[in-house]
Amino acid sequence: MESQISSLFISRMEKWIGVVGGVGPFAGIDLLNKIAAQTVADKDQDHLTVLNWSQPDQIVDRTEFLLGQVAQNPAIALAAQVKQLAKMGAGVVGIPCNTAHAPRIFNQIRAELAAASCDILLLHMIEEVGRFLHSNLPDVRKIGVLSTTGTYRAGVYADVLQPLGFTAVLPPLTLQTVKINPTIQFTVSKRAVSLPSRCRKICCWASTRSKTPGLKRSFWAAPNCRWPTMI
Repeated sequence: MESQISSLFISRMEKWIGVVGGVGPFAGIDLLNKIAAQTVADKDQDHLTVLNWSQPDQIVDRTEFLLGQVAQNPAIALAAQVKQLAKMGAGVVGIPCNTAHAPRIFNQIRAELAAASCDILLLHMIEEVGRFLHSNLPDVRKIGVLSTTGTYRAGVYADVLQPLGFTAVLPPLTLQTVKINPTIQFTVSKRAVSLPSRCRKICCWASTRSKTPGLKRSFWAAPNCRWPTMI
């Protein structure tokens, strides 16, 4: 059955957009919404073809891996899902999970794809953020980042932003571990939920920090929330 589906998709000439949509599911849905919202279209048929592969039960928690709480590298499952999207006809794939871009994970994804001779274009989300900031916000020098503790400890944003002339500004470790990470990964009855009100509160905290010396005119990006803000 899988081969029949793959053959059907590959027979099309168009190269489609692929999304690894289960890291987490709300992030995948949010990316789909952004793609549709930013597509110039007068009718349904003008929209882009997007393949969303959401299979979160196969991918261990990225932060738990980076913090040494689980041994299995989520890169293996992530790479498998990228390869599946490639078989289905995707020409470019994005993974809407900041923590998955930590080098210990993302470099392994690239290695898995190379070993499988899968030459699909895999976007590096944080590098794309750096390019956007460099091109569109040249006057901003300090970038505030609200993220999971895995992303926080891996220094993913600092590694990308510093060569471009930006400084990544992070919250204090206590606030990060007690407030921000639980907000992003909050669970109710073992079921991940979206918490817009909590994200708003965290962004309000970022707004107050912008009034401190050295943080005037910063760009605060809450990668796992939906309200990044210019201050």
